Parts: sequence; C-alpha cells; structure tokens
Amino acid sequence: MTHLHSLDDALRVRAALAATTSPRVLIYGAGMIGAETSGILRDAGCQVTLAASSPVPGITAFGAAVAEQLARAHRRAVTTRFGHTLTHLDLEKNEVRAEFSDGHVATVDLVITALGTIAVSPSPWNGPIAVDHRLRSRTHDHIYAAGGVAVHESDGLTWRIDHWSDAEAQGVHAARSLLASIGLADSPGIYRPRALYSAQIHQHLYLAAGHTSHSENVQTTSIVPLVLTHERAGQLIGVSGLDAGAAVMALVPELHSSIESMPRAESTPSTDTP
Repeated sequence: MTHLHSLDDALRVRAALAATTSPRVLIYGAGMIGAETSGILRDAGCQVTLAASSPVPGITAFGAAVAEQLARAHRRAVTTRFGHTLTHLDLEKNEVRAEFSDGHVATVDLVITALGTIAVSPSPWNGPIAVDHRLRSRTHDHIYAAGGVAVHESDGLTWRIDHWSDAEAQGVHAARSLLASIGLADSPGIYRPRALYSAQIHQHLYLAAGHTSHSENVQTTSIVPLVLTHERAGQLIGVSGLDAGAAVMALVPELHSSIESMPRAESTPSTDTP
C-alpha cells in the first residue's frame, strides 16, 4: 500500500508494478491524482479498480458538472466502486484483501491512496501557514510562504491551492513581495491565482486556471465542449473545462475581472461524456 503524491511515491509504485504481470491495482480516491492515475495504469496494462466514498467522486476537485462526466468515463474504462467506503485492508501473502462498507471484497496486488494532502511546514507552524495578500506570514515578521502550505483568506473564506504551477507562481510573487519590502522592486500587489493546471483522464483533458474552489457561482459558458466559469463577489476567479483547451485559454486573460459583460450559455450542462 502506498500514497501517491511525490516522485518517490511514483517510483515506489512503478517498482511494485514491475514485479507482477498484469497487476491488479485498487486506487482509493478519485480526485485529480487518483483519476489521472487510473487511466495511466489502465493504459499500462493494469487491472484497475477506482474507488471512492462519494457516489460522484471528484466534485471538490473538478466541480459537479465535470465530475459527473468523468464518473461516466471511469465506468467505461475501469472497474469502479463509487459510493462505498473502504473499511478494512488485510495483507495475505503477496495480496491485499480490501473490504468495503457494503461488504464487497476485492483482492489486489497494490493499493494506492489518493485522498488529498495536508500542509506540512517546519516549526513553529508544523502545519498550514496563514498569509496575507502579499504572501507574508500573519503571525511572524519577515516570513513569506507559498504553495500548498500557504493558507489565504479573502471575503471571509480561507483556502489553499495545492498544485505545482500555482506553487511556482506563489513563490515568484512572494519573492517580489520580499524585494519590494526592502526597496529593491515595485510591489507586486495582491496575489490572485491565475496559473493553469491540467489532468489527462481516459483520453479526456481537464484544464483549469485560477481558483475553482469556494466560488459562490458556477456558470456554464459552453456545453460541447464543457466550459465552466467560477465566480465570486462579481468577479471571475477561475475557469475550467473538459476537452476545451482553447476555450479555457481564451478566458484566462479575463480572470479577476468583472463578470457583467461575459457571455452566458445554458446553466445546466449535459452529463454525457464528450
């Protein structure tokens, strides 16, 4: 059994799979990492079971409209166990016996957990680091934080973004903020997420930019391909889509601007997989 988040985790998975012909793999968790890994391992010849406690997994990561379409794609490509909690694991010789809340038992060669991440930082925080709009620590002077450990606050909500492209963008912003604080650069202003991130899932491309969580309004601007805008306080804070790279990219320059002049489409998207 292993987690899957770092390069070391990926190398550990590859070594375990290399020791078995047509390995049986259970992936528990169908967010960004679990969903993408299920397709990669299926294409590599593994017998994949993708499991999640939610009947429609990935809503937090992708939003309901995309998650519904991906759930259909998963069911067509791999064995799925959605809506049932993994309750027990037993190692029996070289196999793992996995039991679910409905009594179903799966026997597999490897179990991968992909249930999200927690912030890990050095002392004195030992966890999330609350930052202001310039990525300065709210509790310690002259300290900046970026990436998955940085917890932001805006409009009464706290949030963090845990993917590499946004971590890089936050790091650059924090460095510019630091240089501005000692008079060596102009202030970069408020940090607003704009970074692109993507996942290739069963031949479908999920692409998003900005902040797609905690939006108070999600609108469909296109159904085929599926394009969603994520809005809060009258501004476009994120955009996402499935098999809609060009359309998503076209909206990136509009991030963090007013939504009043943006075009609208039907508010209820199709649940058919493109």
